[in-house]
Amino acid sequence: MLQRKRLFNYLLLAAAAVTSLSGVIIQVGYHIGNPSTLIKTTRTMWGLLYRHWQLIHLTAAFLFLVLSVYHLYKHRKWYKGVIKKRTFSRHKELLLFTLIFALSAVSGLIPWTVSLFVPTSTTRFAIIEIHDKIALLLIVFIYLHIAKRVKHLYLHKPTR
Repeated sequence: MLQRKRLFNYLLLAAAAVTSLSGVIIQVGYHIGNPSTLIKTTRTMWGLLYRHWQLIHLTAAFLFLVLSVYHLYKHRKWYKGVIKKRTFSRHKELLLFTLIFALSAVSGLIPWTVSLFVPTSTTRFAIIEIHDKIALLLIVFIYLHIAKRVKHLYLHKPTR
């Protein structure tokens, strides 16, 4: 059981890392300083084009979303306990992290959905800009969350 939990945590960590890295590369390499209609899609970053970074980011973000939803599901008793006991003030950081995650996920899914119907929508690009800012905040919370729990990855010895 512990081996599966550890593998799951490593997959979640890898998905978070790839999503974070590809998102920052897209934001810094393509979005910053360029109006949404003038993104230089032929420019390469680390040998990959914009569309490749988008594909990597969307794939990793989808995996991260699925794994995170499962992670939240596995911790549903904790959330129920916080709600039932009304201990919000003791868990502000984690609840804020959950909220930022939800906002980042929604602000990332909306532009993707809009692009299926209207690929060059100004609204789509505005929401992407909002997503970029929320996602930077999410990255900070992800790595703070991991840093507080990293001892669990190494201190627990696997059982057979």
